[in-house]
Amino acid sequence: MSTRASSRCSRIRPSLNIAPTRRSAKLSSRSSPAPTSRTRTIRPINELIWHCTATPEGREISVKEIDAWHRARGWSGIGYHKVVHLDGTVSDGRPEAQIGAHVAGRNSGTIGYVYVGGLAKDAKTPKDTRTEAQKATMMALTRAAIAKYGLKRVSGHNQYASKACPSFDVRKDPLGRLV
Repeated sequence: MSTRASSRCSRIRPSLNIAPTRRSAKLSSRSSPAPTSRTRTIRPINELIWHCTATPEGREISVKEIDAWHRARGWSGIGYHKVVHLDGTVSDGRPEAQIGAHVAGRNSGTIGYVYVGGLAKDAKTPKDTRTEAQKATMMALTRAAIAKYGLKRVSGHNQYASKACPSFDVRKDPLGRLV
């Protein structure tokens, strides 16, 4: 077992939206506490942009690892606000009150959520690798963000950059039809 520090995470249940938090050994201590219904941000947020971790199908990745990747790029820490794991659990990344680091030129006024996966097992070919648990959680998170912030748009990273990320077209996905 790894020596990664524990932190709070939550399991999203589509019918219940956000369930109580639980402890998980696979998450980083850099995760912020789970938001409550009273959590408010001080910046306007009008768009949610979905990403993938660009990791091979079936390979889990921790918030701590993503944080290390982003720090290696010179950022202050993880650029995503939420991470959706293979089993559908959610880890908090950067606090939503802080501007993210997830799409060049489009971080202000947006939040960035990421799902673990996005590449085929060969680790080269873009592929929609979302598990059923991830899809359900992504829908619940998106609905919750729309309700909380009054989002006007839900999009994918590939709509703003020459990248495959999130390895599916959000505009043609049920996620993109929620607003």
